[in-house]
Amino acid sequence: MKSGFSFTLTQGIFFGKINESVPQDRYSNPIDPSENFYVYEKTPPFMTMSFDLGNDVFKLHVDYPLKREYVLFHERNITNIPITVVDTFFSIDLNFPQNAYGVFDLENQYFVIGRCKLKWGDAEYPVALSDTSPYFDNFTYSFLGDKVHYTFHFASINPVLTADEYASQTSVIPVNSDPTAPYFAKIKTLVGHRLDFFPLENLRLGIGELTMIGGKFPDLFTISPFIVYHNNFNEGYTNSMGVFDFSWTPIPGLNFHGELALDDLVIKLTESDVKPTAFAFNIGVRKTVWTTLGNILIGAEYVKATDFVYNSFTPYLKFYNRITYLSNFPPSRNIVDYPIGFSYGPDSSLFSLKIDYYNEKITLELELFSLLKGPNTIHTEYGVQEQGETKRINGMSFSISYKGANVFFEGIGGKRRIGVVYRWAFK
Repeated sequence: MKSGFSFTLTQGIFFGKINESVPQDRYSNPIDPSENFYVYEKTPPFMTMSFDLGNDVFKLHVDYPLKREYVLFHERNITNIPITVVDTFFSIDLNFPQNAYGVFDLENQYFVIGRCKLKWGDAEYPVALSDTSPYFDNFTYSFLGDKVHYTFHFASINPVLTADEYASQTSVIPVNSDPTAPYFAKIKTLVGHRLDFFPLENLRLGIGELTMIGGKFPDLFTISPFIVYHNNFNEGYTNSMGVFDFSWTPIPGLNFHGELALDDLVIKLTESDVKPTAFAFNIGVRKTVWTTLGNILIGAEYVKATDFVYNSFTPYLKFYNRITYLSNFPPSRNIVDYPIGFSYGPDSSLFSLKIDYYNEKITLELELFSLLKGPNTIHTEYGVQEQGETKRINGMSFSISYKGANVFFEGIGGKRRIGVVYRWAFK
């Protein structure tokens, strides 16, 4: 990494609208970004200023993106320039930076501290720890051995609650809680650790654990950084999830991958049915074809998330990453709950087919998908089936990129959006 300052200008013009408007708010109505298909998150910022500092051991990277404010973007998103079209004032999203971290690189191990994305596994749509969220404020340690890799994450989640959620957090006592419940200290922490085994050069097997700690300050008793699949009986302030995943490349260019996130499994012989069975999984395949004119990548993936996976009795134990967006025009404080696992949350399934072509000059990307989404969400009362129909939403996206130019088309559920984007990079 070279030290220095750089910035990128990205001018975009968009026609059509996929997303719905979001209301003005002040910490009262959590937003599910999947309902707008992450249009705001996928739209590039108008300008990004970046700062890099580093040497062989330490590296620092900070991005300052200039985007349109959250509420106004969802109301009128014909451009990514942070000014209003109707009125004469700037509409700059001041919720930055979203990427700011330091890295200590010590040959076969590294430490990361700061704000950045996290992801487990090789899937396009992970079900355990996904890169759906714009960032996590985290500390990460990773050791890269010859046959075994170890990774540890400690992430702080925004603990702000709505009035209704606070009432729930301070009064609801989860099943099997200890006598001192409920726990409602203003703190929410995600802890994850995993082991990746490489028995063969073309095979990776992963085993891991994610634990949400809520309403209580974490300690080594609850973190247990080197113990996978343990039960310390931390009832009332933890929610743990086991993770298994694999990646197998039997021949060059062909890859199979899969992941299972096991939230809870009810076994009639040993457990009561006070908590429902809850899990999510994905399975996928990719094939790369190399030609003299360029490379073709074909991938297919199926994802399933059951009705109550990622959910729990109290807000602090639910698997979401809450981010607050501050808007000045109009004044608003919107809280957005990004899924930590599957992008479309519980009670959903998705089939995706992707075909990409790329060479040194041009990139073509096509995705077709079919989403089945039931009425349950991460905010559904735990164990209670919502009333409503399961909806099928079909969609596609296509984009062409050449040098700094990009033209794309999105069609989701009968709505369409076309964009023309050009990017200038200055170093």
